[in-house]
Amino acid sequence: MAEPYKPSSRLRRAAAAEVTRVDRSIARVDRRERDLLEQLSALHDARATLEIERDALAHFAGTEVAKATEEPAVTPGLRAVPDADAVTLRGARIREQAIRVLVAGRHVDCPIHYRDWYQLLVAAGYVATGQDPLATFLTQIGRSPLVRSTGTKGVYVVDLEVGPRARARLGSLGAELHAFHFPEAGTVDALRAAREQRDKLVTEIHELERDIDEIARSLDVNVTADRGAEPRSARREHTRTLAADAASSPVASIA
Repeated sequence: MAEPYKPSSRLRRAAAAEVTRVDRSIARVDRRERDLLEQLSALHDARATLEIERDALAHFAGTEVAKATEEPAVTPGLRAVPDADAVTLRGARIREQAIRVLVAGRHVDCPIHYRDWYQLLVAAGYVATGQDPLATFLTQIGRSPLVRSTGTKGVYVVDLEVGPRARARLGSLGAELHAFHFPEAGTVDALRAAREQRDKLVTEIHELERDIDEIARSLDVNVTADRGAEPRSARREHTRTLAADAASSPVASIA
């Protein structure tokens, strides 16, 4: 019986040196991945800020922001097309279906790496659009109001308390906007500050309404029944009316 091969001391030293070299390369790749994730997070924040600004401007202009073509409705948490090509999702549908997959698999309270999360989505019969579906998926879950980072690189968790907090905040802001009025007299700076306060209220209300609707869709909750209020179109008209009433003050144009 042949004796097991025993590498020479020189070969072992060379192999050990190569292991060290590869470990350094892996560390560089990890640092690069971390830097790219941080840049991606910054881009998410920048885009979210721009979207809020755009929606607020469209709100005051009395126009609706154009929406991307929606994907066909699919049953939450179930494989979309068994034994067939996966359903391609884009935009908000990616993050909404990703939440549903976690809920259906009872993973919703558990921290999960985005790569593992995407594999769950694929296993359920869905894929993200784009040349790099995983990057598209990461971008989209970063925009979900339900998803937050755990502080561990690439690991996220669904925060189910976001919905109740958002609804409570929306009620508070609605009452504040209803009670808002411009001062009957004051300096130009004071009036400008009052207008900025009103605009900030309307912008935050609009943002919360959008988040609450997405949370309801992601968790497969009937939006009207969950909120116990009128449909979103009616609520937005109500908010617009309140803002217009606040703006109708004789001193509002001065601000």
